[in-house]
Amino acid sequence: PRHESLREISINLFRSNIFEHAKLNPRIVNGACDLVAADRTGGDLDSEMFSKTVNMFHDMQVYTHSFEPRLMEISQEYVVKWADTESAEKSLPEYVRSARALMDREMKRVDMFSLPNTTKRELLTLLEDHLISKKESRLTNQDELADLLEINAIEDLELLYTLLERRKLGAKLRPGFTKWIEDEGTAIVFNDKEQENMVIQLLT
Repeated sequence: PRHESLREISINLFRSNIFEHAKLNPRIVNGACDLVAADRTGGDLDSEMFSKTVNMFHDMQVYTHSFEPRLMEISQEYVVKWADTESAEKSLPEYVRSARALMDREMKRVDMFSLPNTTKRELLTLLEDHLISKKESRLTNQDELADLLEINAIEDLELLYTLLERRKLGAKLRPGFTKWIEDEGTAIVFNDKEQENMVIQLLT
């Protein structure tokens, strides 16, 4: 039979005596999650500590069944609250930019610490669910879309469309766009004071 190395024996002893201890286990897992939570709220991420902790989870082969589920749980709590607050307090273009920035930060952390693809996929799905899909009505609000079209905010409109297209929802902007064209055209056609310039204004 294959003999375990001293390293394997040490890891197994640590896992059974320390990590799986009823009182210590939640403190270890939650402590690692606290490092991520601090980073999300503007604190300093202890990169060295987090990196060592993730490596420890991998060495003990507990990352997938012990750490990742808890990380996803606190991530969902954070993202749901973030999306509700930001979408309520910010204008449409501000929300779009903030949502993109949040997604970039979350993916950068995953890449920085070489977290597994399962974590990356689950986190990205979670972000797109709550920032885009569940905020579809907010992102396609016709009045706010009309405001952006009115001032020809090309960059903001492009960012909005690109964000929606992550979930193949870009076409959801069509009704608002159509309504704006019809409203603008109607206003020009029935503006008695500008009848001489009507065609020029419509073309413009």
